[in-house]
Amino acid sequence: GDARLLPLALTACFQFAYIYHHFAEEEFVLGTADFRFEHMGFMLTWGNIILVQFGFALPCYYQAVADAAPAAAAAVPRVFTVAYYALTLLAFYCGLRIFSTANLQKFQFRTNPRALIDGKRPVALDTKRGTKLLVSGWWGVARHVNYTGDLLLALSWGMPAGLFTAFIPNFYFVYLLALLLHRERRDDAECAKKYGDDWRTYCDIVPYRLVPGVY
Repeated sequence: GDARLLPLALTACFQFAYIYHHFAEEEFVLGTADFRFEHMGFMLTWGNIILVQFGFALPCYYQAVADAAPAAAAAVPRVFTVAYYALTLLAFYCGLRIFSTANLQKFQFRTNPRALIDGKRPVALDTKRGTKLLVSGWWGVARHVNYTGDLLLALSWGMPAGLFTAFIPNFYFVYLLALLLHRERRDDAECAKKYGDDWRTYCDIVPYRLVPGVY
């Protein structure tokens, strides 16, 4: 059979699982910044209806039509090693695990502050506003760790077409990286304005933004 069938099937399954997650855990997703703060203006409408749909389709489309374009076909590897497939699966699993459980932990903490996180009572920082900042679970690892999960997912979608062997199947990851790096800076600025000294204390407790020890 076609040597690209498995990589193409992997990308399709990864994306199906991601979309299914949004339906299965809709109440957690509705608590994210997109819905709580961005509101349904031009940015979300155009981004989610046009740009996201376009970006989602590119990895599968690129692999499916590569034979029609000799240059594209040459850029798509025909065979991957078992180690590469394992790395691709690991990127997807870690991304979905981080993304889903981080959102779940924050949702549970908002609705039931006594709910256990990783089998322990949650630790939170009291603020002068009367609210709490969660520092347990994933939220004690990095301040925007759910974005890290989202980026790993986007990376895993392009990996079956070859890790950065071509721009088209990796377009969504590059776009999302630029978007989330901008957003996490904007989130930090908004939180600093909202919480003041308490946010600086929180940043001392959780110093990393996306990847512990790196950034």
